[in-house]
Amino acid sequence: MVGIYASGRKAGHITRQFTRQVFSCASHLPVTLALYKKIMISFKDKYHLFKLNRRLQNLRGEYKAIIKKAKKDGKDQRHIKGILAEMFAVCRDDELEIEQIITKDLKRKAQKYYIELPDIADEKIWENDFGTYILSDHGKAIISKQIKAHRREDYGFIIKIVSVLIGLIGALTGLIAVINR
Repeated sequence: MVGIYASGRKAGHITRQFTRQVFSCASHLPVTLALYKKIMISFKDKYHLFKLNRRLQNLRGEYKAIIKKAKKDGKDQRHIKGILAEMFAVCRDDELEIEQIITKDLKRKAQKYYIELPDIADEKIWENDFGTYILSDHGKAIISKQIKAHRREDYGFIIKIVSVLIGLIGALTGLIAVINR
């Protein structure tokens, strides 16, 4: 971050850009939750996810207001960075809990379809966060893709049976109409 402590217009521009980047990175969880809303998790977990997401949104809004007030009061960059670091520390526990719920659900679905989970030593798939292993975004994508493939196979069989039954019902209806004429 070259020029962050410089005075004048450029420093303010860099601060706004830095803050915008931080908040865009920190707000990726609602997007993650939106992608996983279709995952059938228990009502208790869905409610817990909703509460955690709401709390994160409120915290981010409060910290945005604090940062805006600090900028308005003319606080230096170190103070603003301290506020951002505090925000990340406060929000990290909730973000980790959300990721754990999503990981637990994907692991349960993988077991349901007898999908073998990748080895925990694979750092592309798993992230170790203070002794807790959660799926990385890449890992979630891989396992979700495998789950969707298995679901597609199951639904493909059901669709074939339903289409045959609809065809038989149509044929029987036509036969009855011809006989009654």
